[in-house]
Amino acid sequence: QRLGYLTPNQAEDEYYKWFSETSIYSFVNNCLTMTVPTRYVMEYIEHNLLPQVKDALEAAFGDGCSLRYRLAD
Repeated sequence: QRLGYLTPNQAEDEYYKWFSETSIYSFVNNCLTMTVPTRYVMEYIEHNLLPQVKDALEAAFGDGCSLRYRLAD
């Protein structure tokens, strides 16, 4: 499953560059864990796209949703 709520607010090329290899690993206790392919992608999302990601989480799951990352195996 992808974070499709980001697409309308992100330039399509940027969305695919940073999110095409991510996926939702789990959603437990209002905390979404996203699998990311590399630490670099995780840090880029955290430092450059976090407001958009938080907006997408709120749109998808409501207020108070937190985000965690998991590096792909």
